[in-house]
Amino acid sequence: MSLFNRGPVPPPGSRVLLYARFSDNQQNPLGAEDQLRILAEDCQRHGWVVVGSYTDKGKSGRSVKRRTGYLDMMAAAAAGEADVIGVFQLDRLGRDARELNDARNRLQDANVMIFTHDKGFMTRFEFAIYAEMAQMESERMAERTSRGRRAAAARGKFMGDVPYGYRLVEQKAADGSPILNSRGHPVRDIAVNDATAPYVLRVNQDFDAGLSPHQIAVALTAEGIPTPEGGPIWHPNTIVGVKRSMSGLLRNPIIVGRVIHGKVTNERDPKTGELKKRKGDVADMIEHERPDLRIVPQDVWDRNQARLAARPASKLVDRRRPTYPFSGLVKCGVCGGSFVQVSKTMGCSAYRLKACSNNRRVRRQDLEKAALDGLTQQLAQPEVISWFMPEYLRERGPANEAAAERRARAVQKLAEINEEIDSIREQLRLKPGVHARKMFNDDLETLIASKAQFEREAARTENARPVELTSDFVVGRFEALLEDLGQAIQGNERDAARAREIVRSLITKVTVEPFDGEGGRPDGKGNKAVRVYIEGEISRLVDRVTLEKKIMHERGAGDVHNLPIATFWFYVDLFQPQTPEEEQLWRDVALIGRMLDDADWPILFREMVAAVNDRGREPDEAELESDQARVRLGLAQYRRGKWVRSIRLSDANDWGWVWADRPLKDHEWRVRHKRRTASGPTAVGDAETGVTVAAPLGVIRLGGPEAAVMQIRRSTPTTEE
Repeated sequence: MSLFNRGPVPPPGSRVLLYARFSDNQQNPLGAEDQLRILAEDCQRHGWVVVGSYTDKGKSGRSVKRRTGYLDMMAAAAAGEADVIGVFQLDRLGRDARELNDARNRLQDANVMIFTHDKGFMTRFEFAIYAEMAQMESERMAERTSRGRRAAAARGKFMGDVPYGYRLVEQKAADGSPILNSRGHPVRDIAVNDATAPYVLRVNQDFDAGLSPHQIAVALTAEGIPTPEGGPIWHPNTIVGVKRSMSGLLRNPIIVGRVIHGKVTNERDPKTGELKKRKGDVADMIEHERPDLRIVPQDVWDRNQARLAARPASKLVDRRRPTYPFSGLVKCGVCGGSFVQVSKTMGCSAYRLKACSNNRRVRRQDLEKAALDGLTQQLAQPEVISWFMPEYLRERGPANEAAAERRARAVQKLAEINEEIDSIREQLRLKPGVHARKMFNDDLETLIASKAQFEREAARTENARPVELTSDFVVGRFEALLEDLGQAIQGNERDAARAREIVRSLITKVTVEPFDGEGGRPDGKGNKAVRVYIEGEISRLVDRVTLEKKIMHERGAGDVHNLPIATFWFYVDLFQPQTPEEEQLWRDVALIGRMLDDADWPILFREMVAAVNDRGREPDEAELESDQARVRLGLAQYRRGKWVRSIRLSDANDWGWVWADRPLKDHEWRVRHKRRTASGPTAVGDAETGVTVAAPLGVIRLGGPEAAVMQIRRSTPTTEE
């Protein structure tokens, strides 16, 4: 297309996607609906068919980040679902010239045109000019806003978010009436918040006394004091803040009565669209003294600033933090918090702040391997896939039939258009007059545009015809995919990034919780074992291996399908490598736990000693001492967590052990012990109490529990699993 050529107008029947946006939350939210209504009237006049409408309300056009309506519209257009994109004005589509031109190029590659209510179809030159004008207007508005904020700050007005320890109050006139601004709104200022200011003072005094930010955060969390955001868990960074922005409960100068405007400036990253903060220029800062806002004494402030200045710089400054396949997906099974990378292993972020009891750690590589191996072992099975394939194929049947019908109509229409084009070209060979020639050329351009549309329709439906799907076919493709993913994650950065993206599309959540192996009960310190629950959608799995409709975005990728959603979850137990002594300890712990589970009477210490003897003969004196030490160490694991308690059974200092959560009292346990010793090897029933005591059984050594379990279900709550 030439620089000044608008191209042919799409013919009647062309499919249109409408998009509307406004950026200011104070605007009338019906503004977006008004834009869509006017655009729908334009489509009706041209004979176009509206196939979808998208809106972004209260979102800036300077970036596509968080503009879900825009991203969904672009994805639909790239998928071939429309011939025209309709917007009220070009600046509604965006206010970044680079993004607008990039969007135009991507839409042009998909044979999609951009229509605006005020300008219609623009030439390439017009589009470039209006895209630059949209960005320049946005920059002018930002400059005017910044200038207004600086002027207000120079007059002494507080600008920005209200810091922790302060609150907004309405200014009053001498007669007590509220002072109003030019718009009739009450003029507000900040004042010390009597409810939260004591915590600001306490934090500064504790830091001055020598406590670390971590210790202060742990104490505030333990006392249940809400964070500035209203959450339950305090983090050290909330205490320390950021040096360049003078934030945090220790660095913000407002706590000593100094209000500084312009501490930081916001700059938009042109690649990601995110706002990034940097330290403001000293010459641009506006400072006011507000003694009424002081919370912390000056001497405490000075000592704290000197101590903060002496702190070493963070090791994470200017370091690129890597992205792992499960970044942001792993959660703690105890508190629900994030399970994050801590040094060389992953752990619960709340445990370090003493807000969670989950102290288990797991290597990231072990977690990734367990997930991929679990997908292979639990999902790549014909009996699993065969459960879902009938639903999948049943839904695809009508879709395939509709696609075949669309292709047949497109092929028929193409034949008719080709005949009309040949007829017009024959007329042009006869060298008609100027006006007739112009009319023929206009008709020819319209027909060529229609031909391109129906050619795309025929090609898309032809490519959409799938191969014959069977459970074995899907399983084979899935196994190959998982094998390739495992190798790619360990490969170069480009392959690893692509593999991480695919893994994250298959798995929606990973939960890690403590698991105490064979014992079945928490043991206090724990044996470092964890149970990893992995959740996802089997629908996405089938989409991935069959490569159904795939849409690539500039900033990500996703699958498009109208198929039944079925979820899956399974768990895998991870045991950390142990020494032979540790393995023996946890076998003894499991054995003792099994004895306490199976018995209705107190278990004697000597019975436990006899149970751990697996030599097949009576132990000698040294071996007996070793067995006794093993039992004491095993009992210590339960006693540390207060899971067991001892019962004095006789005056001969004879003691027995029971679970601490059993509801019986000590004298009731003694009665059971006496009945047991008097009954011998047979069961005895007490006619008075109704208690039946079983004869002692030998210890049965069992293996560990099942290492993994699999469940598949529809996501609809009313459907039976």
